[in-house]
Amino acid sequence: MIPPQIPAKLVAKVPPGQGQNKGVLMTRILLLGLDPETVDFSDPALPPGMTAEKVRAGTAVALKQFTDRGWESDVGFIRPDETAGPTVERQLLSTNYDCVVIGGGVRLPPRNLALFEVVINTFSLETSCRVGPQVRTSGLSA
Repeated sequence: MIPPQIPAKLVAKVPPGQGQNKGVLMTRILLLGLDPETVDFSDPALPPGMTAEKVRAGTAVALKQFTDRGWESDVGFIRPDETAGPTVERQLLSTNYDCVVIGGGVRLPPRNLALFEVVINTFSLETSCRVGPQVRTSGLSA
C-alpha cells in the first residue's frame, strides 16, 4: 500500500479478457511525477516530513503494485520548469499508455497549478487522436 503521505489514486482497470492470465494485451501505465530532487519540501502544502527518499520509496511501491496486477509501467519524472511540457510530450509519444497517473506533487500544491495545467494540456493534445474506448481523460481528483 502507498503510504498516506504520498496521495495517489489507482484508476486503471484491466479490460475483461486482457489481463495477465490471458496473456493477450497488458495494460500500460505512465506514472508522472516531480523529479524528487526538484521538490521544495518546505512547502506547507506538502505533508510534514516528506523527503526525496520517501517520494522514491512511494514510487517503488506504486510500480510494484502495478507489476503485481500484471500491468507494465513507466515513470516520467518532470521538472517544475519550461521543460515539463516537452518532457511529458516525449514520454507520451514513446509508447501507447492506457492510463496516466499524475502524482500528488504535481496535482496538490497550489503553487504547482500552472505546472499541472501544462501537464494536462500536453496530455490532452497528445492523446486527442489516440484515445480509445477504455481511456478517459475526465475524473481527475486528488
